[in-house]
Amino acid sequence: MAANAFSRSAFLNTSKPPGRANILLIEDDPIIAEDLHNLLTYEGYRVVSRYKNLFATPRHFAEQIDQIVTGESISLVLTDINLGPAFDGIDIARHARRKWGIPVIYISGYAQTGTVLRARKTRPVAYLLKPFHAADLMAKIKTALAIDLNRAKRQKKFGDDD
Repeated sequence: MAANAFSRSAFLNTSKPPGRANILLIEDDPIIAEDLHNLLTYEGYRVVSRYKNLFATPRHFAEQIDQIVTGESISLVLTDINLGPAFDGIDIARHARRKWGIPVIYISGYAQTGTVLRARKTRPVAYLLKPFHAADLMAKIKTALAIDLNRAKRQKKFGDDD
């Protein structure tokens, strides 16, 4: 595991997630992406990985996200923030939340006030600073999926929209 990404020392696998939620993982560092992919797969999730170079241009990333979400039934977006100068994880998260209502978790090495404020406007479930513990990430993912499941049940039953 990449020491700069997260620590395996607090890695807990106390329960497998119900069903196999699909997580869209967007990380531009291939080592961190592989470590996260392995962790999430081990925990029972299906991971759809995309690296920044697969989003050809800022103009096309929304179309690509739409294709991924509809083709893969994405339940959660787990994204790095710093993906390059043209667009970033916040842009991706904003689109996923607005159009699809998908919960978002940010993982980032950046804690500058401006970045955090921009990210907060997208209403993420969590913002984890690198390095982080795997157990912290897993707790955030399980919470995000549980909240989203409860929201979907309310909407179905009452037509309630958060």
